[in-house]
Amino acid sequence: MFNKLRLGNYNHRKLASIIFLILVFPKYLYRFFIWKKKYNLRNINSSFKRKFKKDGYVLLPKSFINSENILKECDEIIKKFKSLENRKKKKKSHLIQVLEPKSILENSSIISFVSNKYILDIVSSYLGHIPCLTHVNIWYSPNISSKCAEGSQLWHLDHESFKQVKVFLYLNDIDENNGATEIFNKKYTKIMQKKLSYSLLKKKHSNEGLDNNLCFKLSAKRGGIAVMDTSSCFHRGSYGFNKSRFILSVQYLPINAYSYNKFNEYTFLSKSYHLKDKKELIFN
Repeated sequence: MFNKLRLGNYNHRKLASIIFLILVFPKYLYRFFIWKKKYNLRNINSSFKRKFKKDGYVLLPKSFINSENILKECDEIIKKFKSLENRKKKKKSHLIQVLEPKSILENSSIISFVSNKYILDIVSSYLGHIPCLTHVNIWYSPNISSKCAEGSQLWHLDHESFKQVKVFLYLNDIDENNGATEIFNKKYTKIMQKKLSYSLLKKKHSNEGLDNNLCFKLSAKRGGIAVMDTSSCFHRGSYGFNKSRFILSVQYLPINAYSYNKFNEYTFLSKSYHLKDKKELIFN
């Protein structure tokens, strides 16, 4: 019954979210107080946090954090990927995973990025507590001349939780020519969820009934960062483009998410890390 609730319409999913929060409330309180006492940056990032809370998405400039090291590391990963990809039979998928499991080391700039205090401040402020890190990868969208949209190229919501945060670090300039993510704000999405009786039980994404003129394109230069709640905002990506794109994608879920895999269970090469405080919480 709980599974039907969480995959149902807006009201059903809201009820499921509240029920599950009650079940994990002690863990929620612990993460809430740790964030409030130790990691809340208060007035820093205030304008970005207000924008994110209001609309469900926000674009952060390249100057938001020092991204030089992570961009260099990702460039090296992409360079190796391209070398291997050229030897393979060309895939027709619009979204190709670049990083292999167990390929990220503790001293990687990627780990520094996902645990960056300014990024986590925005994510924690939105979710109300220190989040759980559940997914990190680099995604490649090749230039595919196809007019038929599929999967995540159609308007949809993500259903791991009633709320979640995805962070995209742009590894090249991204605009309407190479599949910039398009997104509706939370208010419009909530109205349309109820109007369309949208639910995952239908097992299909929807492109009907939405006013495309009201969507926002998350275009940015290399090093820009897009932060969005993909459970609360209709969105689509990698659609209608004539150039390839690379993004580093990070997923943070609240403690009352319906289901998630711990990031450190399948990604790290070494299990002998001595993570403390904030890192220990987000990786576990």
